[in-house]
Amino acid sequence: MSALFTLWFPGDLQAVQQQLLADASGVDQTVTGCTGIDAATKASWESFYLGLKAFGAQSFGWFNTTSAAADQAQLLQRELYAWEQKLSTTCKLTVPMVDPTQTSGAAASSNLMTAVKYGAVIAGFVGSAYIVGKTLEWLPKPPAREKRLPARR
Repeated sequence: MSALFTLWFPGDLQAVQQQLLADASGVDQTVTGCTGIDAATKASWESFYLGLKAFGAQSFGWFNTTSAAADQAQLLQRELYAWEQKLSTTCKLTVPMVDPTQTSGAAASSNLMTAVKYGAVIAGFVGSAYIVGKTLEWLPKPPAREKRLPARR
């Protein structure tokens, strides 16, 4: 998370969905293969996993709720990490645990991509303002009205 806000594009959400599904699939293999987990924990995991798969099946465009989906994706990442921590005490995980609060080695390229995204959005706004300004210059101006003084009585 950034100090101000994070700019999410549909491609970013799709990448997070794919990573979440891949990680959760590995954890699900751990859960199904582990004999040290009680039935209540397995049922709770299955409920979480079904919800995560439902999130992973959603598609996102430019104008639907990408910010809400991004918040949900980050929440699911944290919950999956909590499940990984919980299950690692009784079972050997088949996927590495990934702490979503830690920055990865790709943070530098991520910061560069974030700067490029902000630049593209700013350039879009500036370009749109320029086009609107030029369009307004072409519009015909109304004729000047004569100022009439009120008639004297």
